[in-house]
Amino acid sequence: MRMTLTEALGKIKTIDARIEKKKQTVMEHLLRPAALVDPLAASGGQELLVQGELQAIKDLLEYKLALKTAINQANQVEYLTIMAGPETITMSIAEWLMWKRYIAPIRIDLLNNLLRKISNQRDEFVRRMAAQPGQQSLIVNVDEAKLAQQLELVVQVFGEMDGQLSLRNSTAFCDVEYQVVE
Repeated sequence: MRMTLTEALGKIKTIDARIEKKKQTVMEHLLRPAALVDPLAASGGQELLVQGELQAIKDLLEYKLALKTAINQANQVEYLTIMAGPETITMSIAEWLMWKRYIAPIRIDLLNNLLRKISNQRDEFVRRMAAQPGQQSLIVNVDEAKLAQQLELVVQVFGEMDGQLSLRNSTAFCDVEYQVVE
């Protein structure tokens, strides 16, 4: 079945919600005291309901896997080009998603921490200088302006990528080779 990536992602959210409801149903009917009458006896009983819900969860998980696989395959062959300051970066959507999840947060955290450390140490140094005049100057071993520019660039690329991904998800297609009978 052919669908846009946005449709496939929407189906995954729906599947997740359906699985949660089915899990609740299973937990509610998983067991009962033997002395109590099965409240679902007229429609096959709680055991049949639990078996059916467990099978439905299995089917939904298989469908989710098929959707995720189709999305991943489409993301491997779709490319985004993003302006990053003076240069352009072109990667597959799959690579951009990995960059977003694994690389950008570390880079942003590192640059923020470096800038924060420099600022805090400078403030501390100024306080000590006021208390003890005549101390030596503070040496910063990196170019703060370049750090700030790098941070701004990573954040800019992050935002640009998110915008392009949203647009691309609504126009790119994936072919799902499995569908749950509803």
